[in-house]
Amino acid sequence: MEGIQSKPRLSLRERDQSFFHKYVQGLALQNLLQLDLAHLENESQRNIVENTRYLLAELERRFDTPEKLENFVRFLLARCYLVAVSTPTQESAFRVFSVMNSRGLDLQPTDIIKADIIGKIPDEHIRKVYTDKWEGMEVDLTRSGFNELFSYIRMIYAKDKAKRSLLEEFREHVFPQNSDPITFIDEVLEPFSAALSEIRTASYTATTGAESVNSYIRWLNRIDNSDWIPPALLFLKENKHKPARVTRFFKLLERLAAFMHVYRCNVNQRIETYGFLIAEIEDGIDPDDMEELYFDEEWSEEFKAALDGDIYRLTPRRRNYIILRLDSFISDGAATYDPKVLTVEHVLPQTIDEKGEWAKWWPDEEERKAWTHRIANLVPLNKKRNSAAQNYKFLEKCKIYFSGAKSVSSYALTSQVIGQKRWTPEVLKARQEHLIKVFMDGWELH
Repeated sequence: MEGIQSKPRLSLRERDQSFFHKYVQGLALQNLLQLDLAHLENESQRNIVENTRYLLAELERRFDTPEKLENFVRFLLARCYLVAVSTPTQESAFRVFSVMNSRGLDLQPTDIIKADIIGKIPDEHIRKVYTDKWEGMEVDLTRSGFNELFSYIRMIYAKDKAKRSLLEEFREHVFPQNSDPITFIDEVLEPFSAALSEIRTASYTATTGAESVNSYIRWLNRIDNSDWIPPALLFLKENKHKPARVTRFFKLLERLAAFMHVYRCNVNQRIETYGFLIAEIEDGIDPDDMEELYFDEEWSEEFKAALDGDIYRLTPRRRNYIILRLDSFISDGAATYDPKVLTVEHVLPQTIDEKGEWAKWWPDEEERKAWTHRIANLVPLNKKRNSAAQNYKFLEKCKIYFSGAKSVSSYALTSQVIGQKRWTPEVLKARQEHLIKVFMDGWELH
């Protein structure tokens, strides 16, 4: 239109440039749209595909004739300008970017930290090598996950709740101990990044014990907070090649995290506990001798009391954790669970027919209320079977729980119910006592 020679005028970082040039600058957009997002190399490439889909859809919606599109292009060429802004320092660049880019992709604190660290490497070739290392870790963890990694590292060094921005606290707590950029990347960032990748995907590898460690990690990832991750990162970094020690630590860490999850400890209590635990890890203390991981008789009784209460009244995430963890103890960890199809059923219904079977077994209304929401009366089911069971008689419920092609429930807890002929107060009291003992044994409580 303007007689200007066509050539690529935009470059991405090296690892994404060939992809961008092939599909976007090469105008192979239809081929780009056919790519499966799950098989792309990284988050940036997935974003390119999704942004292309959005842009094409908007162009089709807004410019339904060639004339409208041509007028828009003329407007861009005649009325729009590219303004280059330069600043004397990184800090001022960050401030300018934050103000001007109110609707764009935010500049993460890790971008500034990267500039601080990589910029200290004088040799251009070495700087390029470590830039690639840095970007490789960011690709592996994704942009948001990489930013979380720096928050976890800050916690490991500060051992306290964040009080200022990540950038400020990183410079205060981490940089003074890691002034050499190459040492920081090789001995701090890279091993912590690898540990976080293993924790996020439960993919710890070792000649022995890896399956157990990854099972504990999967349970930890079901907890409603990530405060446990910094001590887990530090221990895995320092003890990666000691699988027996790693197995023991994660078993005890899962117990501690589960206790605080069930006991509804607030964020300040959790951060304080994990801060002390990080200090014990730095001191090289054996997991069984770590004070924060030790459950004495008092802690065990508090945990037992929480488990012995009205479990159903807890938030769904806490309730489901308890029930599925109990099921895993009963099945010796052999079962796997899909939380998307989980629901919790009361065997003794919450409301009963006052003239029916349940009323005969449970004539005392107060006793009935006392037992309805406790663990002995709760079973995990998939959603389809739960909706079918409703408030049926006990034996009818059992048939519905175990009907189907395989005639067996996927949950060990639920399978136990079919062995009963009645569901009376005596049965629940015995079952409650048994299940609490299973918890105590599984979590090694006194």
